[in-house]
Amino acid sequence: MRYRLHIPGFENDVVEIERGKWFTGPELFVNNQPMAKETKNGGFLLESSAGKKYTAKWEQDFFAMLDVPRIVIEGVSYGAVKRLQWYEILFWGLPLLLIMLDKVLGTVVGVIGFNVNLLLARSKLPTFGKWFLGIIVSVLSLLTYFALVALLTLIGNSW
Repeated sequence: MRYRLHIPGFENDVVEIERGKWFTGPELFVNNQPMAKETKNGGFLLESSAGKKYTAKWEQDFFAMLDVPRIVIEGVSYGAVKRLQWYEILFWGLPLLLIMLDKVLGTVVGVIGFNVNLLLARSKLPTFGKWFLGIIVSVLSLLTYFALVALLTLIGNSW
């Protein structure tokens, strides 16, 4: 999913951030074209339709790995969405508690549940609907984990 940025100097351009996927980092798009990293420090060289050039890089933030990252252009930070508060990160991260139950299976199910919850957090649903569905996703993650453990135990005992 892409999130639109509103940046001064790019009024006539469409600047978007795409959240990182499973094994790739986030991407920056200007007028639907992906921006390649071009500068020495891993940043981007952006050019507006007005012809002005800017240097940009991803903001270094731990929570940006988990959510939609912010970008720094000429020293000013821009975000496409409101940052999640600490209590939201704890709530949406409830499925990650499965990591404590089992290192491999708990991690896989927990990370999938967490990513589904983050998609819910950024959806256009009403607030109550987001939180209610977040609880359901967390409970379903737990039930899925126990069902998979039972299934693997059953398969392991039948050999």
